[in-house]
Amino acid sequence: MFPRRFRMLGAALSLMCGCSAQAAELRTIALTELPAERITPQGDWESMPWVGTETAPWLAYPGSVTLRVEHGLGYAPSVVLVYIAFNKSGNSPGLAAGDLALVTDINAQFIQIKNGTRSDLFARIVAH
Repeated sequence: MFPRRFRMLGAALSLMCGCSAQAAELRTIALTELPAERITPQGDWESMPWVGTETAPWLAYPGSVTLRVEHGLGYAPSVVLVYIAFNKSGNSPGLAAGDLALVTDINAQFIQIKNGTRSDLFARIVAH
């Protein structure tokens, strides 16, 4: 067992770096749960349109959560873009980069992204 001072130092460092002992949450979102997903005439898959509505809001994307979102492409996309906003209607979105959208897995069935921050956001995914 480590001496008490080393345990206290480890706890202090965890707090300072924002690290947590909590296990990351994985949320799976099936195609049937995406009320506005579509494949555009250009062949791009969208989890929802640019502007969300009450019946088709952007995806809730809480801090430290991984989303596994099914897509309807039938193949592993070569390009994935994640847009984020601070509200479910997607007003004033930005293209996510870095820890805001860590792409952790892609295959012919789903795209998996992780919000590596503590910010609660809303996301829209586009793939082709």
